[in-house]
Amino acid sequence: MIIVLRQLESIADHLIKLHVFLGPSLKAVTGNSEGIDNLVEKVKLMVKSFENSNINFFDKKHVA
Repeated sequence: MIIVLRQLESIADHLIKLHVFLGPSLKAVTGNSEGIDNLVEKVKLMVKSFENSNINFFDKKHVA
């Protein structure tokens, strides 16, 4: 169970870091606000896929 929790924590941490990375500073450096906004939407879709998943991540049959 602790392995699943650590993996979920790691995924959440990476998604947060990616969201911060895709912020205003990157837009200023690249000058590509539209492209960055598209990536931000894709990150949000990844988060929603976890939120809307029918998988019980705490079920022992899903533990590697």
